[in-house]
Amino acid sequence: MENKSEGTLYKGAFLLLVANFFVKIIGILYKVPLTNMVGTYCMGFFNQAFEVQQVFLAFSTAGLPVALSKMVSESNSLGRFRETRKIFRVVLTTFAIVGLVGSLLMFFGSSFFAVIIETPLAKYSLMALAPAMFFLSITAAIRGFFQGHNRMEPTAVTQVIEAVVKVALGIGLAYLFMQNGLGAEYVSAGAILGTTFSTLTATLLMASLFIFFAKRLEPYKTVHATGVEIDDTCRTTGQILKYAIGIIVPITIGSVVVNLTSFLDLFLIMRRLGDIGLSSETATSIYGAYKSCAQTLFNLPPSIITSVNLSFIPAASAAFIRRDRKNLNRICSKAVKLVMIFAVPCSIGLMVFAKPILTLFYPSIPNDVALATPLLRILGFASLWVSISSILTALLQAVGKMKLPLVSMAAGGAVKLIINYILVGIPAIGITGAPVGTALCYVVMAAMNIWFLRKYSGVQPNLLRSIIKPLMAAVAMGGAGYLLYWLLEKAVGTNVSIIISLIFCVCIYFVVLLLIGGITPSDVAGLPGGKKLSTIVAKLSRKK
Repeated sequence: MENKSEGTLYKGAFLLLVANFFVKIIGILYKVPLTNMVGTYCMGFFNQAFEVQQVFLAFSTAGLPVALSKMVSESNSLGRFRETRKIFRVVLTTFAIVGLVGSLLMFFGSSFFAVIIETPLAKYSLMALAPAMFFLSITAAIRGFFQGHNRMEPTAVTQVIEAVVKVALGIGLAYLFMQNGLGAEYVSAGAILGTTFSTLTATLLMASLFIFFAKRLEPYKTVHATGVEIDDTCRTTGQILKYAIGIIVPITIGSVVVNLTSFLDLFLIMRRLGDIGLSSETATSIYGAYKSCAQTLFNLPPSIITSVNLSFIPAASAAFIRRDRKNLNRICSKAVKLVMIFAVPCSIGLMVFAKPILTLFYPSIPNDVALATPLLRILGFASLWVSISSILTALLQAVGKMKLPLVSMAAGGAVKLIINYILVGIPAIGITGAPVGTALCYVVMAAMNIWFLRKYSGVQPNLLRSIIKPLMAAVAMGGAGYLLYWLLEKAVGTNVSIIISLIFCVCIYFVVLLLIGGITPSDVAGLPGGKKLSTIVAKLSRKK
């Protein structure tokens, strides 16, 4: 039977899912008009700066929210409530220093990194983005503290506000720079300044929330209700750092592997496009179309869906530390099922509707849409495997198997680089080889993570059972949705028909999923309004 804490867990997961949906929609409202306004050449500088930043973030923030939420959750489950505050102070101080060093290195080394990626003019974008490193480190620490208490509201609220600030300032500054006749490299830097100011806003908001609300998270008042006995044991600063580093280092290495792979991929793609005879400007524009058009939409579903990973890690860690194997298996199975319910239709949707979706978002750059359409179809297939590998990585981290995902990440990264090097360098394939490498990368990662989780952790989530019914519903959705789109397109045009078709697809998917038993009353019981939802699902199941 699911307890109250599990209800809180699923509400937290749902809250992060909804918040990230709005964040990514806002993100589209940032990148899409920005791309239409400044063009793919300017967005080439923009995307290259973020690729470099990801490498720095791997060292300064990767693993930080996971480590803090895991450590806080474990200490709370053992009744060590005083220790949770000390954990936060120690980790926050350490990574604020790390973030500051990263910002300084990125700012003063901007020319060096721009030369490495063979785009010297990208240095202005790198300089504009550098201060964000420090702000992101602090924000990540505070979010990890709240998440360790299974409180996802601060993360959700600040993410939405941060996204709004980024859109307003980023587009505004880019437009201002364009109006003043500045070059593409400066316009890109102006857009990125919006991101930097938005991270500062998020840091100030999170700090305010911590100051005013953190004391309310102390579980002393609920200790009798939860059955947890107070334990005033508190580890030393050295012990806390040692344990935190033990969690963070494997995650950091994994993040470094992924982001370094992306960085090398950027270098490799640009070099191989040059090898097949394309000029630097043409290669930058093609890369801009790939990243800003195809990858922007590809990243949308996984980034929304995998946000729920953070909500499951504290609960799974607490069950693992208490040796509650039954509850751990239930939490892991729920996590995989929830991710699949949302990941499968998104994957099918991107593959089926790649062209009309790109046309809807990028009406002013039809040539780039034509280039990005086959790339997005391939990435649509990849998005499912991104979601699978991500949730399995989170579960491995929750049960203390931090090093195992490193192996799958390294293997997937190697596959990506090899495939990209071979395919992008073939003139008949070119940039199309890049999404193929991405897809195969995540297939390898997902397959290895499935094997690791079953072999080394004792957790046995049934992936096939979790994916088969959503896949059936998604295939029905894709077929019915495309038929409706085909019927409407000539009558009302591409944009109106794709909007109607996507709304229709969402309805069809969940109706079919309910009718075939893909969602059960227990799946929705923990969501907001769960009692009413579970009653509706139960009635539909009986009518089936």
